Amino acid sequence: MEVEPEYLSTEIIEGNIDVHPSKNAILIHYSVDARVLSERLETMGADLKQCRKTINIQGLSKSTDIQSLAGFLVSQTPLISSKRLPEIEQLLMYMLNRKLNKPGFQGIAIINIIIITRGKYEP
Repeated sequence: MEVEPEYLSTEIIEGNIDVHPSKNAILIHYSVDARVLSERLETMGADLKQCRKTINIQGLSKSTDIQSLAGFLVSQTPLISSKRLPEIEQLLMYMLNRKLNKPGFQGIAIINIIIITRGKYEP
């Protein structure tokens, strides 16, 4: 029995890009499709793995040039195609304007969730 040489083929499939719920970070969801091919390029085995990359954004402030930062992120991250530049700009603007780091915001949100889930209201 003759053993054929094997080759590995990988393909990265773009997924969603989101904002981290509690940090100044962008989450990039993607899939890696790996296939083992025979010498005749027939698929001998395949695996699809879901992956996530987190890009922390530090020092984001009202004086940040959002367009330049988005362009830099797209140019430095091969997982983000250039056609998604407007989406990255929008996510950065959302991060800049959300009330994540303002005092009391998270506590109020947690209290409201507790009140709703327990069905009690105590002023």
